[in-house]
Amino acid sequence: MPKIWLVLDCSFLGHRSLHTAGELTFEGVQTGTVFGFLNQVLDLQELFGTGDVVFAFDSKTSLRKQLFPGYKQKRHSKDLTDEERQALDEFRKQMKRLRRKILPALGFANVLQAKGLEADDIIASVVQNSLGPHDTAVIVTADHDLLQLVSEQVMFYNPNKRQRVTLQNFQNITGVRRPSQWKSVLEIAGCRTDEIPGVGGVGEKTAVQYINGQLKPKSKKHLAIVSGMEIRERNRKLTSLPFDGTPSFALGRSVLDRGEWDRVCTELGFRSLRKRWFYPPSK
Repeated sequence: MPKIWLVLDCSFLGHRSLHTAGELTFEGVQTGTVFGFLNQVLDLQELFGTGDVVFAFDSKTSLRKQLFPGYKQKRHSKDLTDEERQALDEFRKQMKRLRRKILPALGFANVLQAKGLEADDIIASVVQNSLGPHDTAVIVTADHDLLQLVSEQVMFYNPNKRQRVTLQNFQNITGVRRPSQWKSVLEIAGCRTDEIPGVGGVGEKTAVQYINGQLKPKSKKHLAIVSGMEIRERNRKLTSLPFDGTPSFALGRSVLDRGEWDRVCTELGFRSLRKRWFYPPSK
């Protein structure tokens, strides 16, 4: 039976939960990230009508940083106040609890993490290597790097914008016709979010123009792109998904435990969530 897989960028959902429900506590314990995360999973299952879920978590270590030390350097070295550091530690604690205890205890079979790799790499490996021939996948994230994974089987969904990207509207959203061309855009322009510098003076819009043949061959930006092959080759290794050496993952069928759900909701004071329940996984 064909399945619709929700393939979740858990770091994205976790940070989204932190901003929407981060203040939530129960009996003096902070629970907002867990509450918001589980609530989003329930909403996404309802929106797409499926109980088949893959949870992709980031690793603490980064193989990309070994390749390029500047990767996410400012983000990781940012000076934090004591209050900000405490909030970050609490966020990480709740995400760890979700990954190690809550999701497995509820019976979710596909809670994935791999040393040195990001959720993006796991997501890419899953949608490229683990789907059945008639399965489809919905990648849930706001990270535009993952647009390169859109295919006949794979949709990109950004909950922040309620935006769905498929092959049919790909060009309207990105400016290029094919997901493979989006890889080239990232190679040329780099990624500001991940602190990957692109060819000097060339942003995403100009990279799209280059891919579409809209730059004059003798223009400064065209010549910069053509002569920037060393930068492009480095960026290709950093931005192409999955990262080289990412393993394949065999997806299992979840067997959910309603009793465990009641226990978790009671323990954490999730009265409103307790009334809800997850979609059953496909057989």
